[in-house]
Amino acid sequence: MRCPNCGAEIEDGLNVCSNCGIGLETGNGAQAKEPQILEVNYQNNEESRAYSENIRNMQNQQEDKGLSITSLILGIACFVCIAVNTFLALLCSILAIVFGAIGRKKGAKGLGTAGMILGIIGTVVIVIIIILAFAIVFSAADVIMNSSYY
Repeated sequence: MRCPNCGAEIEDGLNVCSNCGIGLETGNGAQAKEPQILEVNYQNNEESRAYSENIRNMQNQQEDKGLSITSLILGIACFVCIAVNTFLALLCSILAIVFGAIGRKKGAKGLGTAGMILGIIGTVVIVIIIILAFAIVFSAADVIMNSSYY
């Protein structure tokens, strides 16, 4: 026997569809009572589809948080790597911005935004460090070139 609501195969003798939870008609045309263990009762296909859509959306949001979490971790790693390797930190900050943007588009806006902000701040700090490093090197070279030892 097939469920008239969702089309799932139902064992003979059951009064409730195990797939969608709708009560099935008995032989005399009356609706059968649903057991108490069922949590949700759907009255029509619209509600059943809406519930299934909500479940799918929640599962997709869980999957989409991965990129945003990665963005946040890379944003934090950027600041840890600044002391070790500036170029590795720059790579982490750029990847944090990219993953954060993708994660925000897929729905995990809070974590994606946090990762993007950390990535942007990290990039600005790294660029300032690189500019200062070049300024120090060139000023030291200028002092060495202008000093006379003869």
